Amino acid sequence: QNALLVFAAIALVVSAFIINNTFAIVLGQRIRELGLLRAVGATGRQIRSSVLIEALLIGVIASVIGVFAGLGITWIIKALIAQAGDGSGLPDGPLVIAARTWIAAAIVGIGITLLAAISPARKASRIPPIAALQDDLTLWSGGGRRRTIVGLLFGVAGVLATAFGTTTDGGALRQLGLLAAGALLLFISISLLSTLIARPAARLLGWPLTRFARASGNLARENASRNPRRTASTASALMVGLALVAMVLVVGTSFKKTFSSILDSSLGADFFIDTERDGSWGFSPQLIEEIKEIDGVAIAVGFRGGPGTAQMSVAGSSKDVIGTQEEGLGRVMDISLIEGSYSGLSHDGVLVHKDPAEDLALAVGDVVPATFPVAGTKNLRVVGIFDDGAILGNWVIDMSTYESGFDPARQSDLFAAVELEDGVEVQNIRSQLEAIAVNYPEAILQDRTEYQETIEGRIDTLLLTVNALVGFAVIIAVLGIVNTLMLSVFERTREIGLLRAVGMTRRQTRRMIRWEAVIIAVFGGVLGILVGTLLGFIAVQAMPESFITDFGIPVGNFVIILVMCAAAGVLAAILPARRAARLNVLDAIAHS
Repeated sequence: QNALLVFAAIALVVSAFIINNTFAIVLGQRIRELGLLRAVGATGRQIRSSVLIEALLIGVIASVIGVFAGLGITWIIKALIAQAGDGSGLPDGPLVIAARTWIAAAIVGIGITLLAAISPARKASRIPPIAALQDDLTLWSGGGRRRTIVGLLFGVAGVLATAFGTTTDGGALRQLGLLAAGALLLFISISLLSTLIARPAARLLGWPLTRFARASGNLARENASRNPRRTASTASALMVGLALVAMVLVVGTSFKKTFSSILDSSLGADFFIDTERDGSWGFSPQLIEEIKEIDGVAIAVGFRGGPGTAQMSVAGSSKDVIGTQEEGLGRVMDISLIEGSYSGLSHDGVLVHKDPAEDLALAVGDVVPATFPVAGTKNLRVVGIFDDGAILGNWVIDMSTYESGFDPARQSDLFAAVELEDGVEVQNIRSQLEAIAVNYPEAILQDRTEYQETIEGRIDTLLLTVNALVGFAVIIAVLGIVNTLMLSVFERTREIGLLRAVGMTRRQTRRMIRWEAVIIAVFGGVLGILVGTLLGFIAVQAMPESFITDFGIPVGNFVIILVMCAAAGVLAAILPARRAARLNVLDAIAHS
C-alpha cells in the first residue's frame, strides 16, 4: 500500500506542474479582461481570490471524478485478477470505500490544485489597469532572476539532502527519507532552472527540422523557443516521470552488471538449484544428500536462511544470517576472505563481513554472543572476516549451528551450488541431476547461463512493474502537452490565421504543431534521462556494497525512451494540430 502511495504522489507532482502551467496560460489569455476589472475598481486581492476560488472549484470537481475513476480502475484490475485465477487472495466481496478515502482525496486533490494555482494567481493580482489597453503584456514575463536564485537554493538543498542520505548512519528509513527529500528538491530546482536552457535546447533540438521540414520545422522551432518558461514547465512534467523511469533502469542495469561480475568472479559452481516459486520455504535438504551420491559430483553445498527468513540477535539488534556447510564452501563460492579461514565454522564458528566486524570491533578468534529463536544464546567464535557480501550477506554460520538455532519445521534449503569433477560428461551428469530434482517440486536446476538469465529476468520483471506504475505519471505528462498545445493554439489563433492567409497549407499547419510537440517532448525526455541518471548514480552509491558494486547506464533503453518521447509528442499533437488546421482564415485573423 505504501509503495502504491509513493507512485500516487509522483502522479500528483506531475499534475501540479500541469495545473500550474494551465492556469498561467489561461490567465495570460485573460490579461485584457483582468486589466479591465482592475480599471473598474477590482483590487489585486480580489483578482487573486477569484483565481483561487476558480482553482478550488476545479479541485473539488476533479477530486470527485478522480475517486470514481479510481474505483473504476480498481474494479477492472480486481476483475482481471479474478479472471486470471492466480490465487492472489483478493477478497470476492464488493469494493469498500472508507470515509477517510473521500477525506484524503478531497484534501490532496483540492490542496494540490490550490498550491499549483498560487503562483499564477499572485501574478494575475499584479496586472495593472493599463493592461486592458496593451496587446503585448504577458503573464510569463518578469521574475527571471528571482526564479534562478530560488532554483539554485533548491538545488543546493537537494544536493545536501542526498549527500547526507548517502553518508548517514541513522538507519535505512532515515537514509531513504533524506534521499527522497533530496530527489524532490532536485526536481523542483531543475524545473525552475530549466527555463534558462529551454530556448537554446529547443533551438538545438529543432535544428534538424529546419533541414527536412523547411517552413513548418522553422516555425515549430521558433514557437518552442520563444516562450522558454512555458516550454520548460511543460517539459518538466514529463521530466519527473521519465527521471524516475531512468533512475530505475540505471539501478536495474547496475544490479545486473554487478550480478554478472559476481557470477564470473565469485561463483565457481557448474550448476545451481534455486526455489521455483516466490515465497517458497525452499526444498528438502535430502536433495543435496542425493546429489552428493552421483559419480562425477565433486561438491554440493546448500544454503539456508537469509534476509527476512532467519535472524539472530547480536549486540541487541537482529542480524540476517545464512547457514551453509564448511566443507566445500570455498570451492563453490569466493567471498574474498580478508583474514581467517573456513576451518572451524562447523564448531560454532561464524564468518563476518568486514563492515559489521569493523562496527563491532571484531577480529578472528573473538567470541560473539548470539541469541537464536530456539537455541537461545550461543557463543560463536569468529573464524574469518570476508569482503564480498553480495551473495551471503554479513553473517554466515555452519548448517549444524543453524539447525540447532532455528525452528526444525523450517529447515529447508533456499539455494544450492553443485560443482562437478574435472573431465566428466556434463550432459550426462545433468541428466542424473534432473532425474533427482524432478522429485522436489520446489527446486529448479540450472546451469550458469540459465541461472544468470533467470536472475536478470526477475530484475526485468521488477523494473517493468515499477515503470508501469510510473508510466501513469508519464501519461499524465503527455496529457499536459496536449493541454498546453490546445491552449497555445487558441492563444495563437490570429497568428495561425495570418500564416494561412499568406500561403501556409493545412498540412503545413498540422506539421508545425506536431513538430513543436516533438521538440517539447524530446526536451522533457533529455532532461528526464539526465536527472534520472544522476539520481540512479546517487541511489547506487547509497546502496551497500553487498548489494551493488558496479554502475551501469542502459544506453539502449535511453535511446528507446527518446524515440518514445518523439512518438508521444506526435500523438499529443493530433487534436491541437487538427484544430489549428481547421481554423477559418478570416475568423482567425479577426480573433482578438
